[in-house]
Amino acid sequence: GLGAVGLLKAPAPDMEETVEQFIRRNLGDEVFYRLIEPFCSGVYAGDPTKLSMKAAFGKIWILEKEGGSLVGGALNLMKEKSNNPPPPRDPSLPEKPKGQTVGSFRKGLQTLPNAIGASLGPEKVKLSWTLKDIDRVGGKYKLTYATPEGPFFVNAKSVVFTTPSYVAAQLLRREVPDAHSQLQSFFYPPVGSVVLSYPKSAIRDEMSDADGRINAFGQLHPRTQGITTLGT
Repeated sequence: GLGAVGLLKAPAPDMEETVEQFIRRNLGDEVFYRLIEPFCSGVYAGDPTKLSMKAAFGKIWILEKEGGSLVGGALNLMKEKSNNPPPPRDPSLPEKPKGQTVGSFRKGLQTLPNAIGASLGPEKVKLSWTLKDIDRVGGKYKLTYATPEGPFFVNAKSVVFTTPSYVAAQLLRREVPDAHSQLQSFFYPPVGSVVLSYPKSAIRDEMSDADGRINAFGQLHPRTQGITTLGT
């Protein structure tokens, strides 16, 4: 029915919705259980009953906000793209592959940070340095590092954190005690990753294309199935 495409639905509440609340209200229970819930579990390893819709799926959330419904927002987006087409692709870039474009580096994800580090050079990228303390001194910050050569001090005008929240909490415990307690409350779901490899001889011929690539994709499991594996 119309509710299944987000036309006939309850109005948006005056509060931040979880993924579950938003999807149930717009698309119904079955879409949530069979599609969105396993997607959230597999991609975010998160609980859609607690995950913020705006934070996790902002591009979908904005459709309803700006179009009154998911369909209305999608139509507005299509119209906007038609009226404002993207600029031509840079001819110096490699040709965009056809079909599925999900991929990785041949030598692993470390390829990208290694290349960035090599480009910046050892004067800007310090490896095996551990930040131990931050002290505010005269409008600046004194950073104390443990390095292979011993303690090292850096004075900085500003500091950017890319650490897990519980690490940042310990570093800010003296200077920003209120932030310390909030950062300590963040939940990190425990997830294990298992990597398996098989020889080509273990793959049935009908599973491979003419180039020998496996014609397959992963899978995500609804929690209602009682399977502890999030996906493959």
